[in-house]
Amino acid sequence: MDKHFKKIHPDTRPRLNVDISEDQKLALEKLVPWGLKNTLFGAIVDDIIELLNDPDCRDKFIAIIISRKMDALAYSKTFKGIKENTQ
Repeated sequence: MDKHFKKIHPDTRPRLNVDISEDQKLALEKLVPWGLKNTLFGAIVDDIIELLNDPDCRDKFIAIIISRKMDALAYSKTFKGIKENTQ
């Protein structure tokens, strides 16, 4: 195990807490069916991890998302297409 990561006790479920705006909260409540947030955000986190695991994409992905030059969906489609065509 990487020395930077603590082992999680087997009885503990890891959680990710992120501050969002009131508008974002209301939009998510309206647009995401009840009971699907965990599944939806779990899939998003998996996609982000996949992109971050690629050292050629990691810094570019973070910079592009934070600067809002491209959204995560477009970036994911772009780089998945590139990976598929180069394998």
